[in-house]
Amino acid sequence: MLIVHGNHDMEDFSDVGYGYLGELFASRGIITVSVDENFLNSSFADLLGGLKGGLKKENDARAWLLLEHLRLWRQWNLDPQSRFYGKIDMNRVALIGHSRGGEAVAIAALFNKLPYFPDDARIKFDYNFGLRGVIAIAPSDGQYEPRSQETELTDVNYLVIQGSKDGDVQSFMGSSQYSRISFDKCTDCFKAGLYLVGANHGQFNTAWGRNDLGDAAGALLNLAPIMDADTQRRVAEVVFGAFFEVVLHERNEYRGFLANPASGIAWLPPVQFINQYAAANETPIANFEEDDDLTTGSSPGVRITAVDLARWHEIQVPLKWDDLDSEAALIGWNRTDDAVVPELHIDVEQAQIPGGQLSFSLAMANASPLDDEDAKWTPPESIDFHILVTDRDGHDASVALSSVQPLYPAISGTPRKFAFLDGVDSSEPIFQRYSIPFDRFVGVDPTRLATIRFRFDVTPAGALYLDDVAAAPVVSP
Repeated sequence: MLIVHGNHDMEDFSDVGYGYLGELFASRGIITVSVDENFLNSSFADLLGGLKGGLKKENDARAWLLLEHLRLWRQWNLDPQSRFYGKIDMNRVALIGHSRGGEAVAIAALFNKLPYFPDDARIKFDYNFGLRGVIAIAPSDGQYEPRSQETELTDVNYLVIQGSKDGDVQSFMGSSQYSRISFDKCTDCFKAGLYLVGANHGQFNTAWGRNDLGDAAGALLNLAPIMDADTQRRVAEVVFGAFFEVVLHERNEYRGFLANPASGIAWLPPVQFINQYAAANETPIANFEEDDDLTTGSSPGVRITAVDLARWHEIQVPLKWDDLDSEAALIGWNRTDDAVVPELHIDVEQAQIPGGQLSFSLAMANASPLDDEDAKWTPPESIDFHILVTDRDGHDASVALSSVQPLYPAISGTPRKFAFLDGVDSSEPIFQRYSIPFDRFVGVDPTRLATIRFRFDVTPAGALYLDDVAAAPVVSP
C-alpha cells in the first residue's frame, strides 16, 4: 500500500505524517510506504515567479509517480538480490491519498488500466498492477481532466472521508468522484463514503495538525469546534482498517461495518457522521441518470409517478464548490389536506427486482417545498415519512423512515471565524444511505414486488433529494 500526501509547504515534509497508519497496516501484514512527493508542493520560492509561479494542475504527475513507485516494488519482488524478493503480492495493491493526493490516487487508478498517457500517446503505460482499493482523504477533484472530462473509474473499491470543519477543501469534493465510480466486471466491488462531523483537513496527517491554512492565513480559522486529533485519527484507523480487511484480506464480515458504521459503534470514539455505501451487486431501481423523462427508472419496466407533490424534478445536486456530478430527484411537499397524501410512486411490477433489502440515499434540501425559490423557508428540524411496499397479490406494509434514522438538515458551519471570509454556502447536501430489509415489510412477498411508495404523511412540509433507489443483498453487521 502506498500513501501519498497533498499540497503543503515543500520544505516542511508531509510524508512523515502517516506513520500511525503505516504501523497499523504493517501489523496486519500490509507493506506500507509513505511516498515523498514534497518537491511537487508549494514553496515561498513560488513568489519569485509572480502570478505564474508554482505548479498547477500537477495531479497527473503525482499519480504517475505512484505507479512508478509500484513498478520499482514489482522489480524488487522479482529480484533475487532484493530483501523483498518473493515477499510482495502485487495482485493485492492499494492506495491512500490525502487532499491533492486524494485526487492523485483516483488518477493513478485510471492510469493503471490505460495503454497510453491520455494527454500524449507517445508515452506508453504498462502498469496493470493488481489494484484492489483506493482511499481518498478530503480529496480535491477536477484538477486533472483528461479530454476535459472528470475522471471516471470502473471496477475498483473506493472509500472517501471528509471532515465538516475542513478549512482547506471546504466542499465534499470526493463525493463527486464517488458518484463517478461504476462497476462492470467486478461483482463484489463497493464504494463507501464517510462525512465526519467536526473533523478538519490536517489532523489526518500528524505533521499538519489543526491549522489548515498555514501560519498567516490560519489566524482566520475557528479552531475551537475541531475535534481532538487522536479522535480524528482513531476514526481513520478503524474505517481504513475495515476497508483493507475486505479488499486486501477478503474478510467480508467487515462489509457490514462499512455499509453501516453505526453497527460497529463500539470500535469508534463518540463521533457523528453521515455515511454512503453502494455495491456492485445492487439492482438499480431509480438513480435518475437516464434521460429527461421523469417517469423512467433505471431498470427495464420501472415507472415513476407522483401524487400531489409541490415539487418534483431531477437536478444536478449542488455542492459548495461546483456540483456533485450526479442527478437526483428534488421532491417537495406541502400537505394542506389530509385526505390527499403526497407520494412518489415507483411501479416495479414489470421489472425484475430481487429480494434482500431496499436501499436509497437522502439529503434534506434547503430549498422551499414550493416551486418558488424566493419563498421564505426554514427547513424542519428533521423529516419523517413512511416507505410502503406492495406485492403483486395486493399485500402491503410500511416502515417509518425514523425507525431507521430520521433525515436531518445539512450540517452547517464555517471553518473560518467569520462567515463572509468563506465565500461559499455554510452547508451542502450530504447523502445518507438508508437500507431496509424487505422482511421488515411484514406479509409482503419481496420476490413479487409491485410498487414502492415514498409517502410523505408525517412531516407536514419539506424538501429533499432522493437518489440511488436500489434492491440489494442484505449486508450483515
